[in-house]
Amino acid sequence: MQCMKEPGKRYDAPMRNAAGRLGIRILAVTMACVPAGPACTSESDRDVYRLVANAVVGLTCKTDKGSFMGTGAFIHADGYILTTTGVLPEGAREVQVFHPDLGRLEARLVGADPGMELSLAKVPVRAEGPGYPSLPLADSDGVRVGETAYTIGNTQNSILLYGRPALSPGIVSAWLDLDAGQNALATFRGRMIETTAALNPGVDGGPLLDGAGNVIGLLSFNYAPMRRLGTAVPTNAVRETIRGWIAKDGGNAGTMPAARPSGDAPSFAEALAAAGPSILALEVTRTASDAPTPRPARQDPHAPLIERPEGVVTGLAVSRTEILTTEWNVHGNVESIAVLLPGGRRIAAEIVGWNQPQDIALLRVAEPLLRPATFADGTPRVGTRVALPGRSPHPDRLTVTTGIVSATRRRTRDQHMQIDAPVNYGNAGGPVLDGQGKVLGLVNQVRARSRQSQNSGVGFCLRADVAVEALEWLRGGAKVGAARRPFLGVTMAEPQPSPGEGAAVGDVIPQGGAEKVGLARGDVILEVDGEKIGAWQDLVEIVQRKEIGENIHVVWLRGGERMEGQATLTERPDE
Repeated sequence: MQCMKEPGKRYDAPMRNAAGRLGIRILAVTMACVPAGPACTSESDRDVYRLVANAVVGLTCKTDKGSFMGTGAFIHADGYILTTTGVLPEGAREVQVFHPDLGRLEARLVGADPGMELSLAKVPVRAEGPGYPSLPLADSDGVRVGETAYTIGNTQNSILLYGRPALSPGIVSAWLDLDAGQNALATFRGRMIETTAALNPGVDGGPLLDGAGNVIGLLSFNYAPMRRLGTAVPTNAVRETIRGWIAKDGGNAGTMPAARPSGDAPSFAEALAAAGPSILALEVTRTASDAPTPRPARQDPHAPLIERPEGVVTGLAVSRTEILTTEWNVHGNVESIAVLLPGGRRIAAEIVGWNQPQDIALLRVAEPLLRPATFADGTPRVGTRVALPGRSPHPDRLTVTTGIVSATRRRTRDQHMQIDAPVNYGNAGGPVLDGQGKVLGLVNQVRARSRQSQNSGVGFCLRADVAVEALEWLRGGAKVGAARRPFLGVTMAEPQPSPGEGAAVGDVIPQGGAEKVGLARGDVILEVDGEKIGAWQDLVEIVQRKEIGENIHVVWLRGGERMEGQATLTERPDE
């Protein structure tokens, strides 16, 4: 991971360089937790941490192109450390190793292969004791989607600053075939393991672990654009190269630790098997002139992460000839839609009806070849564990993320559920499943330029009971456009003031009422039409009671100066 310094900016630690360089490429926004803290509550998580933490190290080095840092792991008692070329590139020198117990160690680079994204370093053999604690390499070919997975590493320089690595639990969410061009920082091209466990600057180059603490992959900043989750180079792709390097260096690869039995059964394996045939890949072709245009005023450094790329999307068979998906998946000037079946078969589909506020659309195919999904009865409880499968980016295999139901009545007239599972363009339009494979809802409300973008931890789905009711009038060809809503022309700043102190302004949209009245980023809105604004939600609720074109009196604070003016509300743009 290269550290690019900015002129005139002070860098107190290597991690600050990396965070600035890769801040827009954090793939899983759930932060990895330091295991002694309250976020790690599972006893099995603690067991894995105790088993592996002492074999994980922080790494830094220098090259002619700059400084690099990240994570590595001992894989041999004689001091061989496994990492990636994103952490220790070819030509790395002044390699420093930071161990939770042993402190700072000097190391040398044994081998580096950018094509495999693989590097191996070595510290001197310990003069006393049994050698370095090491992690075994597991057979990555046996890894199944839905199994437990962990990332662990030097998040926020945690090994150097706190003497311990940070652990993040998740699952193996997919096997992905990634080609060149997905991410310039990643150099491995081929089948990779995707995970929902957190991957962030500092953890790069560290191990992806299975439920028994075996290494199943090397963490890489590659990703599928439709999904934007972390990936790892499988151990089987690099195992023989590692053994060859150790042997050439005079070491004994035969004494590397043997993998431990994982004994981990995927909790949603049966559910995915039951629902899999009803989860479909959809290829949507639009006219070339129908590419989405972002709001011109949104100067967002995260824009590459939230613009939806072209690619296969997901749908759900609800009868032998009918498919539900999101309205946004089929929005715009659509030329054709095809269902992509295993074996390369394609079936043409047509749009029957849609509802933009609910974000749902019904498609129909002429051939009765689909196995319909089974819908659950009633509304699940908050805390119910759920799986979100999809068919993107590879139509012939399932992907999945998992989480819980965090609220049952949200958004459009309380018709949606909120879920904390990673939600992205790849699984939007697919189902939310319970442990029996029954459908609890339809994943939707994923929008480019929305505040809750991909995998943010805040996702939504249309509840199953609402979707079933909507089917009746969608079959009749109902087409419901987006509701027109008033808009002041500002976005929410982060962080917001303390409760009771107003609503802070983020972006100001050009040609909107806020810009014309003189509001600017950083202003704090105190009143609208005489009503006090204690928090951002107060501002939203007051504006929503108004009409498009209505004038409102706004009072705001700028640098201690109280200002006011008349603003005209415009129509809220589509998110």
